[in-house]
Amino acid sequence: MVKHRVHDVRPIDYLRMSDAEHRRLAAALDAQAVTPNGPDRRIQRVPYLVPCGINVRVRQPGGSDWQYYLIRPRNLSPQGMAFFHGGYLHNKTYCEVSLRRRDGSTVACTGEVVHCRFITGRIHEVGLCFHHPIDLRLFVRTSEAPEMVVAVGPVRGSILCADDSLEDRALLKFQLSEMGATVQEAANIERLLHQVRSQRFDIVILGQSLGRPGAELAAAVRKLGYTGPIIQWADVDRPADWAQGLLTKPFGPDQIQSLLRTHLPAGQPARMTRSISIPSTLWPQYKMRSLILQYLDTLEEQTMHLQHLADEQDVAGQIVLVRQIRGSAGSYGYPAISEAIATFLAVAQHEPTQATSHLQLIIDLCQRACAFRGDVDCERDLAA
Repeated sequence: MVKHRVHDVRPIDYLRMSDAEHRRLAAALDAQAVTPNGPDRRIQRVPYLVPCGINVRVRQPGGSDWQYYLIRPRNLSPQGMAFFHGGYLHNKTYCEVSLRRRDGSTVACTGEVVHCRFITGRIHEVGLCFHHPIDLRLFVRTSEAPEMVVAVGPVRGSILCADDSLEDRALLKFQLSEMGATVQEAANIERLLHQVRSQRFDIVILGQSLGRPGAELAAAVRKLGYTGPIIQWADVDRPADWAQGLLTKPFGPDQIQSLLRTHLPAGQPARMTRSISIPSTLWPQYKMRSLILQYLDTLEEQTMHLQHLADEQDVAGQIVLVRQIRGSAGSYGYPAISEAIATFLAVAQHEPTQATSHLQLIIDLCQRACAFRGDVDCERDLAA
């Protein structure tokens, strides 16, 4: 019998890999038949490509301290699993990995590393042998063993998800984004209220772990002028009086899609353009990360001001502000923003009637840069 223990961990490091890159790498290794899965194999393995990755905590041989990581699983068997990791792990390293079941819940299984091999860049493939076998049917459809990719119909809209669990937010953001929605996150009350104050949302989803009763949070959101539906995100049977809908924990894609279909009818125009976040080119330098995150707070305020100047058609103000942004964007690893501003300034000088589209490109790039904060560990927000 496996000893399952749910643990809430916050990764101190993670492998920077998108879901698409994750699938491509796994497919490439399968095609190379590095670890064949034919009928002669004693233990059959099935793909286990969990969106957004899963948490693992590690204790090195002879050590006593835990280290926390976000990993990308490759495959799974009753006796163990293989996963992609951003560093080398020695044999006999003790691991406790948070496996995600098909119903969306999370359980922890323990095991030891039995092999680790270099793949490319930072990427290593780690083989883990469980201390106790698992029931594979709880985690994958063993008959066809499809990838764990949510397939749902498209919806459109802007959604704010507020909860203090990084893992829960990451999973919900992935599923909502796959359905076509634009998603912003808030890890604490201050961030929640700031987002509602500064942006327009079609739906606000409130978690149950933000430190204040849901009714008070909902009232605070309404006080800021938000009039759309507020969804309660909690492990309860029915929504509270202040909520217009309920998203239970754990949740599945069918429940999410039904909820969105109710509050976001198909064809409703999105109020925000869906975009992909832009990481700083300096992000791999660990000493720069806190400085980059502080800069993004400033950039967000500058971007909102720039949007206001665009609405007011204040060209002179736009030029002054974009020059300020240009001076720091390159220093913090955002050359695309600096280049877009250089183009805007040239166009504004020689063809001012054509400058509007270039200004909107700058705003979009800045918003995408700020959105990167939702893709990384939000320890600073949680500690605020």
